[in-house]
Amino acid sequence: MSAAAVAACGIMVGNAEATSVVTLDWQGYVGGSIKTNLGNRNAGLMRWSQSAGDAVSVNLTDVTKKSGGGTITGFLAFCIEPLESLHNGGNEFAVLEPEQAPNKPAPMGAIRAENMGKLFEVGFLGTSEDDWKVNGSFDMNYIKAFQLAVWEVVNEAVVNGMQTLNILKGDTADRGGFYSNYSDSHAIASLSQSLLDQAMASDTSANLIAFGAPFEDVTRRSQDQITLSSTPPAPPMVPTPAAAAAGLLGLAGLAGRRGR
Repeated sequence: MSAAAVAACGIMVGNAEATSVVTLDWQGYVGGSIKTNLGNRNAGLMRWSQSAGDAVSVNLTDVTKKSGGGTITGFLAFCIEPLESLHNGGNEFAVLEPEQAPNKPAPMGAIRAENMGKLFEVGFLGTSEDDWKVNGSFDMNYIKAFQLAVWEVVNEAVVNGMQTLNILKGDTADRGGFYSNYSDSHAIASLSQSLLDQAMASDTSANLIAFGAPFEDVTRRSQDQITLSSTPPAPPMVPTPAAAAAGLLGLAGLAGRRGR
């Protein structure tokens, strides 16, 4: 889809136009309701299939292995916008980098996106199917705990370049905080906290892809999603010897000018 066509759809990401729009069909979710400071929310794995737009780079192999023995067509994702709703059938999304989503209350930014990647690394990629199943069926407590951890990363403040991720206590600074520390959710929240602690100790971060619906027309907005990407992260830039030498020459020249 051209940039002009995207603009005609009314999709904007910050000050830049999204470059790809897809239609994803919601197939339901596996999970259940849990009490949070944002009210009772449905926490779980969202099931999606794609019906229109460029093919999206979701990591089907690693995502669908969490199917609990069932057959899943398409892919699975997690909600990153708990106060937004979904539409039955087709939902239009802009394909985004994780730091560009969600639409509300504001995009995650680089630090939250990095922590989200760590959470997926230890709590999703770093697990076996047995971690997600009980007697061959989905372990609802684990699914809810992982979703709570996703919401914690999205909603907690970044202070001095860091997040303090404690789902058992709300941090009301910046984004309003998020927590789930009620009598009927404490055990799941404690499991969620364990996942968060492991994530913050991780040195690796999974590559993710986000789907956002920042439409100007509010009737077309939908709950933003995040999942694993099949596109490997870009390698760090390593200057060539010639470029490094040029940089040193530039520094020498600058030092010479300052000395005059």
